[in-house]
Amino acid sequence: MQEDKGSRAMRAWQSDWNLFAADVLKARLDDEQRAILSSVQHNKMTAVASGTARGKDYVAAVAALCFLYLTPRFKDGKLIQNTKVAMTAPTGRQVKDIMMPEVSRLFKRADVLPGRLISSGIKTDFEEWFLTGFKSSDDNTEAWSGFHAVNTMFVVTEASGMSETVFNAIEGNLQGNSRLLIVFNPNVTTGYAARAMKSPRFKKFRLNSLNAENVVSKQNIIPGQVDYEWVKDKVDNWCSFVSDNDFDIGQGDFVWEGMKYRPNDLFRVKVLGM
Repeated sequence: MQEDKGSRAMRAWQSDWNLFAADVLKARLDDEQRAILSSVQHNKMTAVASGTARGKDYVAAVAALCFLYLTPRFKDGKLIQNTKVAMTAPTGRQVKDIMMPEVSRLFKRADVLPGRLISSGIKTDFEEWFLTGFKSSDDNTEAWSGFHAVNTMFVVTEASGMSETVFNAIEGNLQGNSRLLIVFNPNVTTGYAARAMKSPRFKKFRLNSLNAENVVSKQNIIPGQVDYEWVKDKVDNWCSFVSDNDFDIGQGDFVWEGMKYRPNDLFRVKVLGM
């Protein structure tokens, strides 16, 4: 039987999540964000350290929706391979005010996705196919006990603020076709998230605000992304000139507008994602 147009489209999207992000979610991703999405598609564990307003939570929401809609399998109208997505953060505010709004905007813009938005995520007509967001804490590790599925994904934002206890509970569910995506501003040098940036278990990315499309183009092409004027102000106030002989990439030294600079620690974290 000849494959219909819808089936061909689904096969194409399943083989290239960036295609689904563009075609269905209408997501506007830059090259680095597209690389992160490809990593989540093909690697079990992905870590993203990021400068301020660099789109880490946006690409995390895109990845979560790609996993939610491209991994379940059906036969004769029945769900035969279930999918569960959990999005979490150290505080309820971060889930409610950061993660869920990103998911909601993408879902509404797509306008064709099955399921319905609720305050805590997305529910479908199948009990074993959903996306949920909730605060996770050391005294709530049992919240992870129900996340056994054929396809499971865990998204942790502000991961540098999450405890080892929670990550141990999450890792206990990384079985089968599973993914762990952690995104964070690298405010501390210890803990699970910091170690992930050095671990061979993770595919690692740093979202540097100097490379942001709005900054490079000096135009606000991507709404909400860090802009040129903000970065310029931080270069002027948080960095110092450095000579050619002293220039050291290992310390975060960089070239800006033809001049060489050395950042202070605040610039390394907030702008360079170091």
